[in-house]
Amino acid sequence: MGKISTYAIDGTPTVTDKVIGTDVSDSNITKNYTIGDILGLATANTLQAVLDTGNTSTTPYDITTGSSYSEIDRLKVKSQGDLTFNGTLTDSLGIINDGTKVLGSDALGLPLWVTAASPSIVQVLHASSPSNQSPGGLDTVLQVNFGSGTGTGLDPVMVSAIGDITFNDVGVYFVNAVGYLSRVGSSGGISSMLFRSLVDGSQVNSIGAVSLPTVGVTIPETLSFPIRITTPGTVLTFEILRDSSGANQGGLYPTSTLSSWDDAPSSAITIWKLG
Repeated sequence: MGKISTYAIDGTPTVTDKVIGTDVSDSNITKNYTIGDILGLATANTLQAVLDTGNTSTTPYDITTGSSYSEIDRLKVKSQGDLTFNGTLTDSLGIINDGTKVLGSDALGLPLWVTAASPSIVQVLHASSPSNQSPGGLDTVLQVNFGSGTGTGLDPVMVSAIGDITFNDVGVYFVNAVGYLSRVGSSGGISSMLFRSLVDGSQVNSIGAVSLPTVGVTIPETLSFPIRITTPGTVLTFEILRDSSGANQGGLYPTSTLSSWDDAPSSAITIWKLG
C-alpha cells in the first residue's frame, strides 16, 4: 500500500464511498466505513438538534423556505428588542392590511386587522353661577358653586348646588373650570386671589393665582385638566381663597351687560367625556 497522499482525490464523494478506520471496540481491527454511516453518527442533524445544542446567535441569519411558509408556534421578542418585517404581513385569517386598519386581536388573542376607532369627545356637563362668591375674610376658604345644580345620578356627571361635582361613570374626562375674579369696594393695596381643584378633598394640579391691583377689573382664572375616574362617586370641587399677603378684597363676581348678550357668570364649568 502506497502513501495515502499519492492517491487521486475524488471530487464527488457519495454516502456509499468508504474510508478506512480502526474499530476500537473490536480489538482495534482495521475496517472499512461508509461515509453515510459516519454522517449518521452526528446527533445535530436537524434544526431542533442544533437548537438543543445552543439556541443563541450573535450573527444575523435568514430563514428561507422558498414559496412555502415557516411556521413558528411561539415567538417572543426580548425586552426592548426590535422586530422588523420586510415582507407581507397577514393576520390569522390570511388577510393583508388595506392601509386603513391596525393590528389587533380577536377574542382568542389571534392577530386580526381591525378598524382603528376614532376617539370621541362628548360634552356631559355645563353649569354656571350668576351669584357673587366672596370669601368671608383673609385666608378663608370658599367652595365655588356653579349654580343651582345640574344633572342626576343617571348622568355621567352631576353638580350640586354647593358645587360638588360627582362622577357617576368611570372613564377619562376633560375639565374646564373658570372663575371670574374681581374686586369691589375701595381701592388700596393688591388683592391676592387663589383658585384650586380638589378630588375627594385632596388638592390636585397646581394652584391658580391672580393679583387684583384695583377695583373694576375682572380677570378670568381657568383651571383645565384631564382626569381619569376609576371609582363611581368620585367628587371634584373647586375653592378660592383671599390670601393674607394682599388686601382683604376680591372674589368671584358676575358681569351684567346692556347688550342682547347674556350676563357673564361668576363661575362656569364644562366637562367632556372621552371615549
